[in-house]
Formats: sequence, C-alpha cells, structure tokens
Amino acid sequence: MYDYQAVVAANAKLRKLKPQGAGPPDSIPAYLRSLHVYLTPKAVAKILGHHRETIYGWISAGLPARKQGRSWRIDSLRLAIWLERK
Repeated sequence: MYDYQAVVAANAKLRKLKPQGAGPPDSIPAYLRSLHVYLTPKAVAKILGHHRETIYGWISAGLPARKQGRSWRIDSLRLAIWLERK
C-alpha cells in the first residue's frame, strides 16, 4: 500500500513549487516514479488534481491499472510513464 499522509504532503510540496516556477513540468511524474506503489484512483486524483471519475475514464481509455476485488489499483511507475507519453 501507500502512506496516504506522505502522498498528501508531497502533493502540497508540488503545489508550492508550481507558483514559484521552481518545479520542472515533469515533477509529478518524477514523484510518481519515486513511489513504487499501487495507488487507488482516489489517491491518483488527489495527486494530479483531477476528479476521481476522470481517473476511471482514463482507465477505460487505456491507463494501465489492475483490478483487485472490486477496486482498481494503479502502479505509480506505469502512471508516470503514461503521463509522460500523454
């Protein structure tokens, strides 16, 4: 699993970098590459600043994800690669 508080803290750090212009445009994929965990669509939505339903739409459109029981899990490394290609 992932540490939810760490994801929220990292997301806050990324938001602070963007207004200052200090963060590179690929800082979110770089952060996702460093996680090496499976994320829920809700966590991905929080990290990327999108609605959870948008993430489910991306899964339908080809975002690499795996279904565990009734819920989806998204590998952070594959998500980073997918975002860079998008």
